[in-house]
Amino acid sequence: MHSFLDTLTTLHDTLAAHNIRYVLIGGIAVQHWSEPRFTRDIDATVVVQPGKEEDVLAVLTSVFTPRIPDFIQFALQYRVIPLTSSQGVDLDISFGLPGYEETVMERSVRVVIAGGIFPICSAEDLIIHKMVAGRPQDTSDVQGVIIRQEGRLDFKYVDEWLTRFTELLEGADLVERFERLRDSCKVA
Repeated sequence: MHSFLDTLTTLHDTLAAHNIRYVLIGGIAVQHWSEPRFTRDIDATVVVQPGKEEDVLAVLTSVFTPRIPDFIQFALQYRVIPLTSSQGVDLDISFGLPGYEETVMERSVRVVIAGGIFPICSAEDLIIHKMVAGRPQDTSDVQGVIIRQEGRLDFKYVDEWLTRFTELLEGADLVERFERLRDSCKVA
């Protein structure tokens, strides 16, 4: 557990030293908004201005090691960089664009994790991220957030952003999928 927390602290300190805004997403956010579950990596989103991706890559790779050989091309194409810390903890850092991701940063909450204070995405933004990713674990995570945060979620906000992402992602009706998940969480 020490290596995980050390890596999290190193990520926070590195990004803060370079004034790079970020939020934690993924398993850490799921643990806060849903039920505790094991996570072995750190997922975060940083806001990157267009054309500044390589600057952010230089900052991140000055502290962490890329997990793939052609990491620059991969990061520029897929807007994510897979890294590992010197303690062996994996990190996946997504490059968010100004717009939605800035809203995610503004809506983030500060949480205490092992004595440190870190920003995590809101429950609604976690749902949006998970719905866009759409893997089986993401579906389970969304259900857990809906159940645990019952009565506290801004579904209008979620629906608005899922509608926008549905328009961008051809063939994916995220709103419909989300409504089915919401319905599956209702207790009779």
